[in-house]
Amino acid sequence: MEERKAQIVFLIIAIGYLIVFLRLVYLHFLVDEEERKRIESQYITKKKVIIPRGSIRDTKDKLLAISVPKLRLYVSTKKITSPEELKAIAKEFAPIIGVSERTILRRLTSRKDYILVASNLDISLKDKLNKAKLKLSIKFRDKRKKEGEKDIGVYIDIREVPIRVYPM
Repeated sequence: MEERKAQIVFLIIAIGYLIVFLRLVYLHFLVDEEERKRIESQYITKKKVIIPRGSIRDTKDKLLAISVPKLRLYVSTKKITSPEELKAIAKEFAPIIGVSERTILRRLTSRKDYILVASNLDISLKDKLNKAKLKLSIKFRDKRKKEGEKDIGVYIDIREVPIRVYPM
């Protein structure tokens, strides 16, 4: 009797595996193109999301740490060919971020890459930075179009990042 029950359980499990295997064969080899497009549209895509960190409190509800949104300013200098463009970038951003043009120029000329120009900038500067970015983009676009280039070559990135602050 026990042997018979074990055979029935084994048979049920084997039938389940057979059904799954046949379904996989069908999906892998026998699906038409329209069904394949529908299946592929359901793939999971990964997207990096920066989630703001919460505050930390002690057992007496005293605030130990908080997250404050700050800005970082990056400039890609890979396609910048003239020192005038670097000077224009430094001149545009220096009064906004409170750093001298010379310091920004030194950072921009240190290497041809994606460069962090300033970090821990107040979130209230975001609109001013975006306006300066737009002004520079239009200026460089017009200059490059006159020279017959399609790509403006200047990429300015303003990122919002959470910074941990420890009030005492």
